[in-house]
Amino acid sequence: MATIVVDGEETDEDEQEEVVNPIIDDDDDNDDELDHTQGRSNDNVSLCSISHLCTFLKKEDQYQFKALTCFIAMFVVLFSTLYCSKRTTRVLLQFINLVILAFGQQFQLPKSVDTLHLKYGIDSVLANGIHYYVVCSKCNSLYSSEQARRLKKCNKMMNQGHSTLLPRPCKGDLYRYDPNSTSKVVHLQKVYAYQSLVHALDIMFARPGFVERLNHWRQRVQVPGVLLDVYDGRMWNEVKDESGHLFVDDYHSLLLTLNVDWFQAFSQAGSHSCGAIYLAINNLPRSERFKSENILLVGVMPGPKEAALDSINHYLRPLVDELESLYTSVTTAPKG
Repeated sequence: MATIVVDGEETDEDEQEEVVNPIIDDDDDNDDELDHTQGRSNDNVSLCSISHLCTFLKKEDQYQFKALTCFIAMFVVLFSTLYCSKRTTRVLLQFINLVILAFGQQFQLPKSVDTLHLKYGIDSVLANGIHYYVVCSKCNSLYSSEQARRLKKCNKMMNQGHSTLLPRPCKGDLYRYDPNSTSKVVHLQKVYAYQSLVHALDIMFARPGFVERLNHWRQRVQVPGVLLDVYDGRMWNEVKDESGHLFVDDYHSLLLTLNVDWFQAFSQAGSHSCGAIYLAINNLPRSERFKSENILLVGVMPGPKEAALDSINHYLRPLVDELESLYTSVTTAPKG
């Protein structure tokens, strides 16, 4: 559970508080309550992490790793991120340590995945480009951790359901104190994880042959009067850029499909729905468009219930801001 720790018995609103990273306060003992897919991540995370992770782990002069240690650590981290729960990863680490001893090597890997991440600095690599927002418990408005610490209550103005009534502040809780704790510990109500679209696309475009696959449609077979794919539609052939040229004339321009899906995050915790916000790149061939490695997972909405349609707009705001920036401010290099 994400926590904010406040020293002392009483704290004024202006008093500084220490915010603990909202991602990682998992209890290893509860791993069996997680669905086996909980250990998986968007394949974009692994693809975007491999090159960075290799470079990070190869700095032997800084971390004094042996080549074998680097390889094993990289394999365990990426494999467990995609396919394993923490409990399964602990078993895997125990097995690998036995194999290392059997080959007469003296070094040993840590016994837990958390220690593995901490010792090798993995989290700073895997979480690159991910931002975390504090979510209002009532209206799902988003706040930075600094804003939440300062405001403590949501200040978004809400309509009261009648045209004659003036809007009033939402006043939903952004965090709450734990009544069972002897120290002044504060729990964040909800946390929204958002992956920067610009960062994700930067990784995508670094793939060999990616730009060529984006432009395969230019050589497609066309049948007059027949719509065979999205490329034959009106929007594809009418959307203009800022200069008035056809948007898809640029070899780096992308047309995306936005998807929002809700899913049960826990197998043994009753009904707890979380939401995924992800993008499909329509420029790619239809046979590749919806493969997991080509999907851009940009946000994970917290539960325990599905957000109302108007509340989802709050979760979409960071994405909309980046899309507007990409449309108006990004200049790409000429093809080739």
